[in-house]
Amino acid sequence: MSQSNDLKDKWAQGINSEISFWDKWVEEQGQSYSEDEFNFRMSDDTELQNEFKELIDSEPSSIKILDVGSGPVSVLGKKWNGEQLDITAIDPLADDYTKILDKFNLTPPVRIEKGEGENLHQLFPDNHFDFIHTRNSLDHCWSPSKTIENIIRLLKPSCKAYLCMFTDEAVHENYEGLHQWNFNEEDGQIIMWNKTEKIFLKDISNNFSYRYSIYKDTRWIEIVITKDSQ
Repeated sequence: MSQSNDLKDKWAQGINSEISFWDKWVEEQGQSYSEDEFNFRMSDDTELQNEFKELIDSEPSSIKILDVGSGPVSVLGKKWNGEQLDITAIDPLADDYTKILDKFNLTPPVRIEKGEGENLHQLFPDNHFDFIHTRNSLDHCWSPSKTIENIIRLLKPSCKAYLCMFTDEAVHENYEGLHQWNFNEEDGQIIMWNKTEKIFLKDISNNFSYRYSIYKDTRWIEIVITKDSQ
């Protein structure tokens, strides 16, 4: 069995635990984690977060935003200065999450669509989005490098993507569930690694640059990718 297929199999084995997590989250309306975040996600009258506005140069009326691995409900604010944004949210478990929301008679402001980050290039045209967001989901992919490659591919020239995750989450979770990859830094560069492989972010593509911050007290990594102008 190839390493790719092995990772896919391990990823598939973790699906049930991920669905169970979100089922409880929806049933409790986020009370075990953050009720405020649940309400923010479910509202269609929330402003896009300022830290994301700062990464977007286009006019709000014309921008297209992609949220990759959004979970049942996108965490992004849905408006910019009161104007509704064009947000597409995708997740490989979209069908399961829709069933959960329907079970509790909840309608998200942005209906999620089914799709894997590894196959984004089959779902959307190149140079299509003004901003791409992914939060705590890249380490859940069976191939985060392919997903990031596709994110760069789908960004319009000179536009940005925001990626965030916990450091070494697979190690922290003992490689259980969907946690099969770690993110950290080495020699001033972001790396993705597991028990058998290490990939430098800089080697994924030749048409982007990035900057990052690591907050060691919370194990949080923030990465901003900028696609080269063409």
